[in-house]
Amino acid sequence: RVLSCFAAAFSLVCGLWVGVRRRSSAVLLLWTLVLSGVCMAIVAMLQKFTGTDLVLWTVKSPNAQFWGTFFYRNHGGAYLILMIIACSALYFYHFNRAERRGQSGGPHLLLFVFVAVLMTSLGLALSRGGILFGGLMTGCFFIAAAGRWLFSTSIRNSILLTLVVGSLLGAGGYMAFQYVDVQDIERRFGDIEKTIETADQDSRMICTKVTWKMAQEELWFGWGAGSWRYIFPMYQKSYPKIFYIRYHPSRGWMGRKIYHYAHNDVVQFLCEYGIVGCSFLLLIFGYWVWCLLFRAAGNTMSAVMLLIGLVMVFGHAFADFILQSPVYWVALNGLFCVSVKLLSLHSERVYR
Repeated sequence: RVLSCFAAAFSLVCGLWVGVRRRSSAVLLLWTLVLSGVCMAIVAMLQKFTGTDLVLWTVKSPNAQFWGTFFYRNHGGAYLILMIIACSALYFYHFNRAERRGQSGGPHLLLFVFVAVLMTSLGLALSRGGILFGGLMTGCFFIAAAGRWLFSTSIRNSILLTLVVGSLLGAGGYMAFQYVDVQDIERRFGDIEKTIETADQDSRMICTKVTWKMAQEELWFGWGAGSWRYIFPMYQKSYPKIFYIRYHPSRGWMGRKIYHYAHNDVVQFLCEYGIVGCSFLLLIFGYWVWCLLFRAAGNTMSAVMLLIGLVMVFGHAFADFILQSPVYWVALNGLFCVSVKLLSLHSERVYR
């Protein structure tokens, strides 16, 4: 399973990097990805409103908390955050192009609406990580978009159109607020202050500590890809809180908990692949970062959004196992590969 997941991502990245030679091809791929993500977000909301317990109204989910086409809502939420990142990068790319051409409108205004739709779907999904990191990403995008608009050379020509779009967004935001149950979100997050104070007793935090202990024993080469679920039980039994299901006053600890993932991909990756294995992954993402820093002339804000998005991805991965989803892993690599390729092609044209 792990081999097929990495092989799919590697093949996709190689194919995209070698095959995409025109900016129009990269833009088309990104728009296809964004539209599919927005459609998934809308379908997810429709499924919630209709009260169905079937994925796409036809497939029974092994997990009651599914979202859209994802059986696990946290993975669905993470995927929607990827779409917000893609929308943010595309927004500034089209904004810059419209400004260079002296146009007052463009497809970037539609992307503004898409971000609002995606964030509404995240709010309804009730995924804590999705709401937190998606909200941060959306907030960064809105602040950057407002700042970019204020310093735009076409601000005088686009005030009326922007006001119309802003009014539509305001109305849409009000309607979304009516559907999103804020009390449900508050219940999902619980008492944040209490959660922080008792973080050391949280099962996910204990799993992270145990996984770090495992990683230290095989630090350079790791235990092997996909081995965590088999090695972890040997360490798990030393921690009753994560080994047993419940504690009975008279019978003592009862039941047995089974973990498939550490709920912390960063530490789990280090545990499974070691420093040597992780270095290859870091080299790939490091190259994306280098390109965004030094090969994005003319599209600085798009590069900034992608860099912020990468921080959000790894921050989310530190608190959940989003990188264990094959769909998400392939989409993540494909998104950054195509985005970096697009900005690099534009930069080459600027300095040609």
